Amino acid sequence: MIPSMVKNRDLPTSAPQLDVKMAPLTVGDVLKMTRLEHGDPLNHRRMRHFSWVENECSSLKGRIDYINKTTSRIIESIPLRESPVTLVSLGSGGLLTEYIIHQQLKKAAYRQLYWRVIDLDYQNSGYEQCRKDFKVEAGNENVKAFTTEQAYFRKSIDHNFLSDNDKNQGAVVVLNVSPPRAITDSSSTADYDSDCMLIRGRPIEEAERRMVFIC
Repeated sequence: MIPSMVKNRDLPTSAPQLDVKMAPLTVGDVLKMTRLEHGDPLNHRRMRHFSWVENECSSLKGRIDYINKTTSRIIESIPLRESPVTLVSLGSGGLLTEYIIHQQLKKAAYRQLYWRVIDLDYQNSGYEQCRKDFKVEAGNENVKAFTTEQAYFRKSIDHNFLSDNDKNQGAVVVLNVSPPRAITDSSSTADYDSDCMLIRGRPIEEAERRMVFIC
């Protein structure tokens, strides 16, 4: 799945940059820095406290392909390396994918990277240590974790919504590594504003009170 992206129209999109050569991530690279832990029923690939689930739907090759497509799309769409980039990761879990994407973008000379990681499993101190480790890698003030998308949209800082601040300061990239599934009675050719962020979610009670759009 290619990441969704939204940019503030007023921000510059290009400028002279360092000629940074980015080698794509390979299976060998990941095998060198991780180990596969076999489980029943799930296998986990781990690096320190970071992890991801690895199976036929989320294979090692598929994960690497996703990471390479994500970093390439960001480099192509946001050539200005000093521009702030906020990455909103849905279902981030053990944060291994996010850690590797962060390292690849740092190699590409991006310096202002902000993360909003969202997963229901972060309730009751879930994945606490890997979230702490990720904050060490990405900067404590640059990482905020939430259990739901609604919690992210409702978060306010200095009398403003955090999501609005993220969008206004630079590009926002939405990551979802779950296998894509069709939505019943929906059309992939429907018209939409390309400068808006589209997020698909599950049905919830009283949805009309929680529906939020970023435009």
